[in-house]
Amino acid sequence: MKKQEFLKALRKKLRGLPKEEREERVAFYSEMIDDRIEEGLSEEEAVAAMDEKAAKENSLATDDAEKAPKKKTKLSPLAITLLIIGSPIWLSLIISLAAIAFSVCASLFAVFVSLWATVLGLAAGAIGGVFVSLVLLFTENAFWGVILLSFCLISAGLAIFGFFGCRALTKYLVPLTKKVCAYLTKSFK
Repeated sequence: MKKQEFLKALRKKLRGLPKEEREERVAFYSEMIDDRIEEGLSEEEAVAAMDEKAAKENSLATDDAEKAPKKKTKLSPLAITLLIIGSPIWLSLIISLAAIAFSVCASLFAVFVSLWATVLGLAAGAIGGVFVSLVLLFTENAFWGVILLSFCLISAGLAIFGFFGCRALTKYLVPLTKKVCAYLTKSFK
């Protein structure tokens, strides 16, 4: 192997190290190879001798760089003491804020469900009322059958308008509910 090939492979092996340290090591081995060549070894023999040495030293260095523990921030004893002493206050505040956030999300969902339930109730009442009004029309209570049929038609009209209104409102209420819930959950993280 030639010197330049060795140095290129060495750079690849040392990718885990900081750039300055990597270049220092490459320069060190380049100089060592040059010294060996001056002592009378051929370029391939000098590279082979350095290759063994570099493999041992650099594998340890890259393993140490990869396994280096990340710095953890520690709280001071005073901060821990203040957190413990203040926990009745801040813990109750966090619980109450979480309850408020949950109630806001539940209220928005309840509005959504109740509007659709109202529309479905109007539609079901209109359909059921039509059958009852037909029975009343063909019996002795025709007057009440006509009255019930008119209320069924009003209920059906309200259900149709309510359906379009709820559908338009759903387009805005569902994304709004998602945004509010996402904001509230992100606030507590």
